[in-house]
Amino acid sequence: MITKVYERENETQVSSNLCYYWLLDGRVVVYELTGVQRADIDLWKETCLNVMDNYQDIATYNEIQDFRQSDFTNYLQQTANQLSESYTHEIAGYVIVLPPKTMAGQLFKHILSKVIKTFNPKATWLIFSELEEAVSYLEHNLDQR
Repeated sequence: MITKVYERENETQVSSNLCYYWLLDGRVVVYELTGVQRADIDLWKETCLNVMDNYQDIATYNEIQDFRQSDFTNYLQQTANQLSESYTHEIAGYVIVLPPKTMAGQLFKHILSKVIKTFNPKATWLIFSELEEAVSYLEHNLDQR
């Protein structure tokens, strides 16, 4: 299988454990959280909200939350719930989650798959294991919306 390489656009290194960048000509933002400390998680939430607040057309906002290099903690779950409740905007795009590959992350994936539709019914919420799969899916489906 040949894996397509997607070019990161406007990468911003927020901290040593958090960065975000854009893909597909600025149509998708990817957040990479690699830390599990409270300060890392708080900064992740603040960064997500700031990017959303400054996005031109929030109805077309698409994001990938990449937690593959992190781990699932109770505090991350609580903060993710707070973040999803803070989505006061009319996001109608895609929200994709890449859960950690740890045992706790797989449990998180199972729980998330059961409740994901309750967060924001206008958005399309999906779970993928690999970034390339998620981006390929978006590349194909964004043009069909």
